[in-house]
Amino acid sequence: APLPVFIQEIMALAKKHYDEVTLTDNNPVAIGFGGLTEVNVLFLRAVGGKVLLEATSADGISQVIPVDPLGLVISKLTGFTGLTLVRDASVIVDVTVRIFLGQKQQ
Repeated sequence: APLPVFIQEIMALAKKHYDEVTLTDNNPVAIGFGGLTEVNVLFLRAVGGKVLLEATSADGISQVIPVDPLGLVISKLTGFTGLTLVRDASVIVDVTVRIFLGQKQQ
Protein backbone atom coordinates (compact mmCIF):
# COMPACT_ATOMS: atom_id res chain seq x y z
CA ALA A 1 0.00 0.00 0.00
CA PRO A 2 1.24 3.54 -0.71
CA LEU A 3 2.74 5.37 2.24
CA PRO A 4 1.64 8.97 2.87
CA VAL A 5 4.29 11.69 2.98
CA PHE A 6 3.89 14.60 5.36
CA ILE A 7 6.03 17.72 5.14
CA GLN A 8 6.06 20.36 7.85
CA GLU A 9 8.34 23.30 7.22
CA ILE A 10 7.85 26.88 8.38
CA MET A 11 9.26 29.97 6.69
CA ALA A 12 7.98 33.53 7.10
CA LEU A 13 7.34 35.03 3.67
CA ALA A 14 7.61 38.71 2.77
CA LYS A 15 5.96 38.22 -0.64
CA LYS A 16 4.15 35.51 -2.56
CA HIS A 17 2.99 35.05 -6.14
CA TYR A 18 0.59 32.61 -7.77
CA ASP A 19 0.53 31.87 -11.49
CA GLU A 20 -0.61 29.29 -14.00
CA VAL A 21 1.14 28.50 -17.28
CA THR A 22 -0.06 26.23 -20.08
CA LEU A 23 2.67 24.61 -22.16
CA THR A 24 1.35 23.84 -25.65
CA ASP A 25 4.70 22.90 -27.22
CA ASN A 26 8.27 22.08 -26.17
CA ASN A 27 9.55 25.66 -26.17
CA PRO A 28 10.88 27.03 -22.85
CA VAL A 29 8.65 29.43 -20.90
CA ALA A 30 10.10 31.75 -18.25
CA ILE A 31 8.15 31.94 -14.99
CA GLY A 32 7.40 35.52 -14.01
CA PHE A 33 8.20 36.44 -10.41
CA GLY A 34 5.32 38.90 -9.97
CA GLY A 35 7.37 41.45 -8.01
CA LEU A 36 9.56 39.00 -6.07
CA THR A 37 13.31 39.66 -6.33
CA GLU A 38 14.17 36.01 -5.60
CA VAL A 39 12.29 32.79 -4.85
CA ASN A 40 12.91 30.81 -1.65
CA VAL A 41 9.79 28.62 -1.77
CA LEU A 42 8.65 27.00 -5.01
CA PHE A 43 5.68 24.68 -5.41
CA LEU A 44 4.61 23.36 -8.82
CA ARG A 45 1.75 21.11 -9.88
CA ALA A 46 1.84 19.84 -13.49
CA VAL A 47 -1.49 18.66 -14.90
CA GLY A 48 -1.41 16.67 -18.12
CA GLY A 49 2.18 15.43 -18.18
CA LYS A 50 5.77 15.78 -17.08
CA VAL A 51 7.61 19.11 -17.26
CA LEU A 52 11.23 20.09 -16.64
CA LEU A 53 12.06 23.04 -14.41
CA GLU A 54 15.35 24.84 -15.00
CA ALA A 55 16.18 26.75 -11.83
CA THR A 56 19.05 29.24 -11.58
CA SER A 57 20.15 30.28 -8.11
CA ALA A 58 21.76 33.45 -6.84
CA ASP A 59 25.00 31.40 -6.79
CA GLY A 60 24.79 31.22 -10.60
CA ILE A 61 24.21 27.47 -10.61
CA SER A 62 21.53 26.09 -12.94
CA GLN A 63 19.74 22.79 -12.30
CA VAL A 64 17.12 20.87 -14.29
CA ILE A 65 14.46 19.27 -12.08
CA PRO A 66 11.73 16.93 -13.39
CA VAL A 67 8.21 17.72 -12.13
CA ASP A 68 5.79 14.81 -12.47
CA PRO A 69 3.31 15.83 -11.11
CA LEU A 70 4.59 17.77 -8.04
CA GLY A 71 7.69 19.81 -7.37
CA LEU A 72 8.59 21.45 -4.05
CA VAL A 73 11.82 23.29 -3.27
CA ILE A 74 12.59 25.34 -0.16
CA SER A 75 15.88 27.21 -0.08
CA LYS A 76 16.45 29.25 3.07
CA LEU A 77 19.89 30.70 2.31
CA THR A 78 20.11 30.97 -1.48
CA GLY A 79 17.11 32.04 -3.52
CA PHE A 80 16.33 31.32 -7.15
CA THR A 81 16.76 34.19 -9.59
CA GLY A 82 15.52 32.50 -12.77
CA LEU A 83 12.95 29.76 -13.41
CA THR A 84 12.02 28.24 -16.77
CA LEU A 85 9.56 25.47 -17.63
CA VAL A 86 9.75 23.09 -20.59
CA ARG A 87 7.27 20.37 -21.45
CA ASP A 88 9.00 16.98 -21.52
CA ALA A 89 9.72 15.82 -25.08
CA SER A 90 7.69 12.63 -24.52
CA VAL A 91 4.50 14.63 -23.81
CA ILE A 92 2.28 15.49 -26.80
CA VAL A 93 -0.67 17.12 -24.98
CA ASP A 94 -0.98 20.55 -23.38
CA VAL A 95 0.33 20.68 -19.80
CA THR A 96 -0.97 23.21 -17.28
CA VAL A 97 1.40 24.10 -14.45
CA ARG A 98 0.08 25.72 -11.28
CA ILE A 99 2.78 27.77 -9.59
CA PHE A 100 3.33 29.17 -6.09
CA LEU A 101 6.40 31.31 -5.40
CA GLY A 102 7.44 32.73 -2.05
CA GLN A 103 10.18 35.16 -1.01
CA LYS A 104 11.41 34.91 2.59
CA GLN A 105 11.39 37.75 5.06
CA GLN A 106 14.84 39.25 5.62
